[in-house]
Amino acid sequence: RQAPVGQARHHAGELVEASHDIRSSHGDLWGQAQTTGTMGAIARDLGDPEKASEFLRQSVALAREASGFGWWEGGMLAELAMLALHANRIDDAETLAIDSLRLAEASHDRPGRVFDVGIFAAIAAQRGDAALAGRLWGAIENEQAGAPLGGWRRHREQCHVRVRTAAGPDFDRGYSEGRNLTLDEAVALALDSIRQRSTSPVSG
Repeated sequence: RQAPVGQARHHAGELVEASHDIRSSHGDLWGQAQTTGTMGAIARDLGDPEKASEFLRQSVALAREASGFGWWEGGMLAELAMLALHANRIDDAETLAIDSLRLAEASHDRPGRVFDVGIFAAIAAQRGDAALAGRLWGAIENEQAGAPLGGWRRHREQCHVRVRTAAGPDFDRGYSEGRNLTLDEAVALALDSIRQRSTSPVSG
């Protein structure tokens, strides 16, 4: 028998699927983007990352086709980046986070930018760049970014677990510097680190 939480999520999934069918019959692209994104979140919470990824990618495509919902598209890309990070597909996570951050920048989505910088901090830690991980994490650690999608609050602790693997003197120095950075400066630092890696003769 399923635990009550699992039963509730399956029931929620059935309700969302019914809503999705209605929106599909009306040709409501934006509505479909929302319902597929929600189905992706439910699949993620039920421990099915492959199904979650499929739904989230559909949501990205639908939001893009609907046009004008860059904040949603960016949020779904950030969720995909977290799935990739959990699977230790670091390069994929980075690519998805870059696209998410650019959309968050374009749509002036502060919570999205905070979430993306947090993802980049986790990626830097995974790559062994403790100083960069510290700077980025120091800049956004105390941010309480929630609405509209709540990705940062949902994944903050998971990012923190990865960031902590970089603990040490380099991280501490970076963290101290990051505490003085604005969010704009942290975003610029994250993007600049990507540019430096892409132009480096050896890129890991």
